[in-house]
Amino acid sequence: MEHTFKEGDRVRVIDSRPADWCESPLWTDEMNRYAGKEGVVVEPSNVRAVGVQFEDGKSWHYKPSWLKPLEARQEPLLKVGDRVRLLRPRYRYPAGEILTIEEVESNDLRLPYKVGGWWMGKEDVEPISEQLQKANSSLSEIKRILGIWRAQGPTAKLPLINKTKLLTTIKLD
Repeated sequence: MEHTFKEGDRVRVIDSRPADWCESPLWTDEMNRYAGKEGVVVEPSNVRAVGVQFEDGKSWHYKPSWLKPLEARQEPLLKVGDRVRLLRPRYRYPAGEILTIEEVESNDLRLPYKVGGWWMGKEDVEPISEQLQKANSSLSEIKRILGIWRAQGPTAKLPLINKTKLLTTIKLD
């Protein structure tokens, strides 16, 4: 008896082109790239095919016999309201910026998190600890009290530095 797949199930494609590759649905040459790869079911089982999406966003239809069910990943999933740090500059935000997850789209493997008004991938963000969240909110409070406001660029503008000339001496050997 073949396994019945439902939307959201994690699966692994068989390791090589099957013997029944020329029967509907067909196994194409492009599908060879995905042999042995993991994906997520986006179209549940029907009599002939199961739609599977991969991390690169590409989807293919496979016979249920060409797929092996996998255990759900035990990685911690981020949820709406979680605070995250950007691991690299994205859009208008510098690396290291701390933002809040606004939405989560579990069906999009490439860009599941909406952060700062933009959809980002799992490799773009990392969850931050509660201690870091507290330290960040304390720093924000200190900046507010001292009147230091975030500039549009990656660094804050300090009133004292804007009005002071910095003298340096360069020594050449």
